[in-house]
Order: sequence, then structure tokens, then C-alpha cells
Amino acid sequence: MLPGSHHIEFNLVTCGILAATRILHHMGDISHKMRLYLITDDAARSPDELAAKVAAGIRGGVTAVQFREKTLGPTLCARAFSAVAEVCASAGVPLFLNADLLDRVEITEAVAGIHYSDRNLPLHPEARTHLSGYSAHAVDDAAAAFGHNVDFCTLSPIFPTPSKAGILSPVGTNCISALNERQPGKVIVALGGVDETNAGECIAAGAAGVATIRAVMDAIDPEAGAARLRSIVEKCLAK
Repeated sequence: MLPGSHHIEFNLVTCGILAATRILHHMGDISHKMRLYLITDDAARSPDELAAKVAAGIRGGVTAVQFREKTLGPTLCARAFSAVAEVCASAGVPLFLNADLLDRVEITEAVAGIHYSDRNLPLHPEARTHLSGYSAHAVDDAAAAFGHNVDFCTLSPIFPTPSKAGILSPVGTNCISALNERQPGKVIVALGGVDETNAGECIAAGAAGVATIRAVMDAIDPEAGAARLRSIVEKCLAK
């Protein structure tokens, strides 16, 4: 039972409740699922609007989603998560829950993984039962997280971005290259100011994929925005 709310029953049966479970057990090499990682924008959208944006992004080529609606109250957060979970399960796209929301969202078969930060990364990886991502902002930061056996790291901000202005300086694509040299074979996802003009630079530097918020969530046509970004990623990976 979520605090201050009625228990939310996820109606995932009709859209294939086993789809989310299969994602967890059959992802194997996670890199192919991190080619275009959509992070929801925490813009107080209604559950229906949020789910519609995510669905459009998935149609355009989003390969994984992080639910990051931190400012929603418990009841609305649970409703929004349920709506997004149905969309992801129906499409067979892995859904990651931001770890700051673990006290507001019940973990079900809909959750393929948890996305952590330095505030909440478990120190005992053997206790984890889901896939895990980590928000890194430097090479040492990411290397430490990989030492705790996370499956992938977002590295940010690669380029200038409004959400990090005055908070974090861009680390640049050289940081991706440096992390690859230090942790070869690890899955790195470029985040922060990544768009159609520079996504290719991130892949060339060694990123397995790119993460986005604005290219989908702020787009008039989120499906087209996702499709353009995914196309660039795929072309660069094929080189």
C-alpha cells in the first residue's frame, strides 16, 4: 500500500504482463537496449499525456525508458507510472525506475531495472534483483559504479544543457573516450545536450547510445524527434 493512496493494481495482463519479465531475463547484452534511452521530464504532465509522449517516442525508436517524475505526489506518481508501464510492457521496451521514487512506486514485473545516483547506489550489488543504471558525471564516478556491478552508466552532461547550467560543467566527448579506455566493454550512454547535431560524436567516442529528455518530451512531434535521433545512432554504430 502506497502512503496516502489506495493500492494501484497494474492492468498489464491485456498488454502482455510477461513482456516486462522477458525483458529482464533475455536482454543479455544490454547495450542494444540503450541505444536511445528516454528519460521522462518531470513536468507535471497528466498520466495520459505522459504515457502518450512515451508511446510516441517508442514508436520513433526509443529502446528504453526511465520514469523520473520526482515532483508528483504519491497517488499521481503511481497513476503515471502505471500508465507508462503499460505502454512499455506492450511495446517490449525495458522500463527503469529512478531510485528516488522507490518509496512511491511499487516494484512489479513492469520494472526491468532501477536507475541510481550517488545518493542511493547500493553498496552490496548481490542484494540487487533488477538491472541497474547509474548517473555518472565523471570518469572516476562511473568507474566506481561499474565496480559495484551496475549494468550501464549515463555520463553527463556531455554538452551544455539548460538543466545543468550553473550546476555541472560539460564533460565533453573526451570523457566518454577516457571512460572507455579505463573500463573497456562497459555500456556508456551519453546524456546532456545531446541532439541531432552531436549524437554522432558521442557514438564515435565510444558511447553505446544516447539518452534524451527534450528531443522527445519537448518535441511537437515526439515520434519524429526520436526517429531522427535513433537513425543517427544506428548509422554511427554501423560504421
